[in-house]
Amino acid sequence: MIQYLDASTPTCFVVKLSGKLRGVEYRELISKVEYAIRTSGPVNLVLVMQNLEFPDWDAIKADTHFGLTDYRHVRRAAYVGAQDWVEWFVKLIGPFTRTEERLFQPDQLNEAVTWAKA
Repeated sequence: MIQYLDASTPTCFVVKLSGKLRGVEYRELISKVEYAIRTSGPVNLVLVMQNLEFPDWDAIKADTHFGLTDYRHVRRAAYVGAQDWVEWFVKLIGPFTRTEERLFQPDQLNEAVTWAKA
């Protein structure tokens, strides 16, 4: 499930990801991010991860496509409450992206939003 949080702005998407992500909802998020990139330039992401399960195949395909295309237009990405595999993945891809990525603990949401918007 994807839930848009009140701290979101037109160029900073603050979203809570929980449970099993479905392709249709993930593509909706990506569409909003891509629209913001086209109209406003680089964007920021704050992804709050809570009880996240492995996504369905359509969500994996959409994420892969986004990662290979428009993720380069994300200026900062904050991962809040990230699970171990997310931390490992961020460290793995970090040298290959232009995006500044940072991990935050679950109780650091405000700090993550402040950092992403700075």
